[in-house]
Amino acid sequence: MNRRPTLFNRRQSVLSCYMGSRASRRGIIAVEFAIVLPLLASIVIGMLELNRGLQVKHILDQAARKGCETGTLVLRNSAAVTSDVSSVLVANNIDPTSVTITVLLNGAAIDVSKATLNDKISVIVSIQTSKVSWTSTYQYLAGSTIESETVTMSRRG
Repeated sequence: MNRRPTLFNRRQSVLSCYMGSRASRRGIIAVEFAIVLPLLASIVIGMLELNRGLQVKHILDQAARKGCETGTLVLRNSAAVTSDVSSVLVANNIDPTSVTITVLLNGAAIDVSKATLNDKISVIVSIQTSKVSWTSTYQYLAGSTIESETVTMSRRG
């Protein structure tokens, strides 16, 4: 009996020419995975670094805001402002000795206890990204500084 190949048999034979054996398909998948894996790993590490950078920026914002709030209170000086900024950093597991805290009154490094009504009190908090990294080395944020500044007007009269 001579059977004529059906449409299904023809498709199967055509596909087998293009697809090859299962072993070769597994090899192709392994090669594709080896090519794509470094790209995916780089994207994931970049996302982790960016996330950490944004998290630290938010913590520095909180610390600068707390420092400005303290600076506007009566009988507070720049040392009290620095102390409050440091306490926010310690509460968020950031070493205050690795952070630069600058307290300015009207743009100059004058003690905030000398502030009068409507003077501008500014607190700047900055840190190197290498001091707060989750990975051993930053690839995308390397050599940069994360900084936050809060400015408020004095309510002292």
